[in-house]
Amino acid sequence: ASATNTSVPSDLDGKYHEKLNYARDLIDTYKPQEALDYLLDLKKRIWSKANDRVKFRITANIGASHLSLGNDKEAAKHFIEAHQYEKSEKSWSNLALGYLLLNDLVEAGKAAREVIKINPANEGAYSILIQVIGDKTPLEKVIKEIPKARRSLAQVMSAFGHVALKQGKYTEAIEWTKKSLEEKEVNDKGIETRLQLASTLLESVLQGKSLAES
Repeated sequence: ASATNTSVPSDLDGKYHEKLNYARDLIDTYKPQEALDYLLDLKKRIWSKANDRVKFRITANIGASHLSLGNDKEAAKHFIEAHQYEKSEKSWSNLALGYLLLNDLVEAGKAAREVIKINPANEGAYSILIQVIGDKTPLEKVIKEIPKARRSLAQVMSAFGHVALKQGKYTEAIEWTKKSLEEKEVNDKGIETRLQLASTLLESVLQGKSLAES
């Protein structure tokens, strides 16, 4: 990791974070291209003066913008690059996701376990770990690998559904994804989970399962 740059005055540093919060809001409100353009312009203007925390946020949010645009390889590249500027729960989470996007399951699993060491309740880390384990392990064994207290987390249940779908277990995939959606709707719209449910139901139809429900 590069040494922390302390040359940026705290008031200027605060202004940078305000700009980055604006970029994050654009991503969260489904305006990733606008966010990406904004972040690339911001990077050109302030990179040489930014400290490591600001560089981490710029790079990670560029990655998040690419992810929302469906540019998985670019997203992975920036998530992995960002890790050199900060070693935190968020940074390890992004690193795990970056490696998962590149299908580097060994490194994704290592990074996800680092996140869980920092925060044993991190849903995203368990979600990635489930997908890593589930690549070669039957669903029922994957479930047993996850602590009982974490199995009812929304992202965990969604990951169970994802693994079940990959393994052709459509009934289990539908059940787990629906449970995840019910849990998610307490806090958000569950858009990604709805897409997963739609994909699961469609795949079920294509494999000759229940047409009525799908």
